[in-house]
Amino acid sequence: MWRRPTSLEKQMIEIIKKNNLPYKYTGDGSFLIGRKNPDFVNINGEKICIEVANTVLLHHPENYEKERREYFLKYGWKCIIIKTNKLIEQEVLEKIKNELEE
Repeated sequence: MWRRPTSLEKQMIEIIKKNNLPYKYTGDGSFLIGRKNPDFVNINGEKICIEVANTVLLHHPENYEKERREYFLKYGWKCIIIKTNKLIEQEVLEKIKNELEE
């Protein structure tokens, strides 16, 4: 069993707090979309979730991003996936901004 929050999730929590982003941590199982638990969800009523996936740990299958996005989309949720081994604040902010503009 993974310890929650993970080190990447802790980094993301700090980025969210520092930049006053409208997301809260739900990777502890406190929120489900269908039967899946996203790491972070938007708290302003928008159906947007964020997943942080560690590239060092090989527990995610090769098609993880595609399957995850498609699963959440079935429920009307946009899913932003940040796949890395270390979150860099500016890159995270850019990724979120760019994905929301699509």
